[in-house]
Amino acid sequence: MASLTHARFQEELGRLVQSHPGEAYLFVARSALMWLAIAERPLRAHELWIALQVEESKDVEHIERLLTESGYVDEAKAVSSLRDMLGSLVSFTPDARNPGHVYVALCDPDLRTFLNYLGDLDVPEQLLTLAFSTSQAHIFAASVCMVICSVSTLHLAHVHDETIASSLALYAWSHWGSHLALSGCSLANANAAGLADSMIYGVCTDVLVLLLSLNDFITGPITLPASEDRTRCAALVKEVQDALERPLFLLAVVVQHEAYSQILQGARQIFEASKHSSGRASTPPAAAETAASSVFVPGFGVSSSKAASTTSKVTTLHIDNLLHSTQSLLGEGERQVVVGFAEAARGVRSLCMALGQPPLYEELLKEHPSWSPLDILINAANWMEAVASYPFWHELPNATSHNPLVISDTADPHYDTALLVLSRLRKDGSRPLSAQASNPSVASQLATTAAKSLPLGMSPSRYYAASTLDKLKALRPGTSSSTTTFTINDLRLLGNQRTSSFATFPFQMQASTSPSALHTALEPFIPTSLRRFYHRTLTPLFSRLIAPTILQPLDDFSSGAFTGGLSSTWPQLKSALLASGYRTALAHFAIAIILHHIRGILVPWLNAYMWYTPMEDLRLALSNPDAFLDGALRFSWTWVLFSYAQKYVCDLLGGLAIGLLIIDDGRVPPGVLETLQQNPGAIPLFERLMEACKIGYIAWILATVEYIFTRAVNTVAFLVAYYKLLAGGDAEHIALGNIVKAHWTKLPLTAWQLFYYVRQGFWPLLWGSVLCAVIGQPGLLIVFLGVIGGVTALIKFRSTFFIALEVSGAFVVLGFLVVTLVLLGVEFADDPLGLKASTAVARKRGLRARAVLPSGANGRTQILSGKTALPVRRPRKTVEVEEVAEGAGEEGAAKGKED
Repeated sequence: MASLTHARFQEELGRLVQSHPGEAYLFVARSALMWLAIAERPLRAHELWIALQVEESKDVEHIERLLTESGYVDEAKAVSSLRDMLGSLVSFTPDARNPGHVYVALCDPDLRTFLNYLGDLDVPEQLLTLAFSTSQAHIFAASVCMVICSVSTLHLAHVHDETIASSLALYAWSHWGSHLALSGCSLANANAAGLADSMIYGVCTDVLVLLLSLNDFITGPITLPASEDRTRCAALVKEVQDALERPLFLLAVVVQHEAYSQILQGARQIFEASKHSSGRASTPPAAAETAASSVFVPGFGVSSSKAASTTSKVTTLHIDNLLHSTQSLLGEGERQVVVGFAEAARGVRSLCMALGQPPLYEELLKEHPSWSPLDILINAANWMEAVASYPFWHELPNATSHNPLVISDTADPHYDTALLVLSRLRKDGSRPLSAQASNPSVASQLATTAAKSLPLGMSPSRYYAASTLDKLKALRPGTSSSTTTFTINDLRLLGNQRTSSFATFPFQMQASTSPSALHTALEPFIPTSLRRFYHRTLTPLFSRLIAPTILQPLDDFSSGAFTGGLSSTWPQLKSALLASGYRTALAHFAIAIILHHIRGILVPWLNAYMWYTPMEDLRLALSNPDAFLDGALRFSWTWVLFSYAQKYVCDLLGGLAIGLLIIDDGRVPPGVLETLQQNPGAIPLFERLMEACKIGYIAWILATVEYIFTRAVNTVAFLVAYYKLLAGGDAEHIALGNIVKAHWTKLPLTAWQLFYYVRQGFWPLLWGSVLCAVIGQPGLLIVFLGVIGGVTALIKFRSTFFIALEVSGAFVVLGFLVVTLVLLGVEFADDPLGLKASTAVARKRGLRARAVLPSGANGRTQILSGKTALPVRRPRKTVEVEEVAEGAGEEGAAKGKED
């Protein structure tokens, strides 16, 4: 560097020191010079001025106002203040394309180098106040950017509005990772780690608030013009509901923990150690092991293998290959956190692809005219990818600043939709993201193309079948063609479940008046030595997980043959059975029918009544009533106890299956899933267990139908036998007397059984079917009369149909399959895309995620409507910007010397 340059710069800096001798003012001037020396893009005057104020502020609400309120972002005021502070050290360049926008820069690029090496030159001591290294400047900028990111998430919806001129938030979201990477400072630094944790917590909380707002929109009534394709719109709604599932769950896990930087740093150490081992797996550093084991993060790292195999650029991350090759090296905690943030980024971008399609996006803007969710979601997804990429930043220097929406491959499945989403994003000043996206005609073309495309998450065959069904429904007589709109997720239709005469199925057990009756009944059977363990450990488990969701259906077990007595659970059970689609449901039913048939051959008494040959018993009662009664009453008391016990156990297992299925509509319950994360290999096993639970529940339904038939026919057989003997002659009376003398101890039991089932089952079934038929629901009566007619025909023409009766099991299997096809066909006609079940699941998922929001988070939704909001609760440990800059210490100084 020439001596003339030294002299000129020293003169300018000396003038600055003399005009502003205060140490605090010089510190602000030094901060401004640091920003200008390392900025990733030219800074506008107001951006630099606000960045300096953010550094000094310690109030979250004040920082939010700095970024959003127009009184803090006046360009002329910022230019005047910076000129007074820095004098001729900086230059101001008006933007010719955007009047009122002024860019500020160092007056001479050599000044950047001079300030870096000021401490090594022979200069007056006062000038050393302005000296800094490149690494110090980057860590300073990264700290300010992280503070901005932690409070500006929801404000990104308004950052481009005319009344809010600041684009500093966009700079922070785009370049915080670049500054942190270039600084040489890692999250091993306690101050940087604390600030990073605060950023992660704040961003994830606000993104979760936004996702819950979108979940409320997508599960509520959505009214669309009649000119739109109803089937496609319903499929889009379901696609958005499915896309919301993964990020909602992951972010709900994130906001329940407040320390991630140590785990990310541990993953980085493991990766760096593996690079120095010549490709061999290395032993993770002790510090990394300690960090990973100290904070266990449930719910992460479940579906990375599937997501990484996608061919779309939108859902492909730069770290996919590195993550795939290093997963075996990472510890459990590190892998869960890294993969979790990667999956969240993938999920949010997939949500953008689903949400940005017409006409759904237009309806969303009608509901929320003052903000666009895409501006938030795209930046949040890029941020999540940057967090997940932290362990590999040295391998991916540009991984934190790429734009996944700019796709050149026309074969990409998201090509048209990504360009459409890109065209919907608001731009920063005169810098459009792409020429295509900024052209209105191109955006219109993209909207037209996207409107003709199928939803990516929908099977074409199912979509076309649903479309055909909707067209057929429109041809029905009485269907009005003059309506101008239609409503998806109509609350009136969703709230009124279709009633059926089959709701009058007979009682199986008396309902318990106490919701914890079964829980209380089990306690006396626990050995005294285990009683203390039971009360300390098992009782809390019952109260938190099992009792509210599994045992209560058993406690209330009464009339609903298919729902364990709780008819209100049938919509949830139906959603669980249909959660994986109609093909899978048909396969489950087919397997259950075959298993039920095999069970009927090998162990016919299982889940059956004391007498499990109803047709033979009825035939014998009609022809030889005395022989029937004598044979039926020869049972042993051991058989009575065994019959009732095995039936109770089968109903208990059926009730447990009901309880498991209604927890999360046939999916792995979140509470169980969090526990299974400690052993990821158990997750596929538990998913298969849930599939087996569905099959077992269907088999239990079939056995229950058989139980009802068996018990009803046996009741008729006993009544017929007693009637024939009582109404007969002397011979019948003598035979009846002999039976009474021989089996007098058994008569009270059979008399009670007959009275109970006639009163609780047979008569309600008959009378209920007649009443339902009178009010227009003849289904049960038709089935009831059909069964009576079929039984009568089989008995009357038994000799004629003897061969057919020998293979009657095959006909029963075929009959069940036909009934299954009819029932699934009815369900498909009512809800061909599964939207009702998906909406029910999405609402439940939203309630569960909202329950984990920290105090004050719900009030943040006011930001989306342009109003002020309460600050969200921040992590217990907060770190100020200057602490991070000072905490760089020797690490930053060493990096500065290298630069």
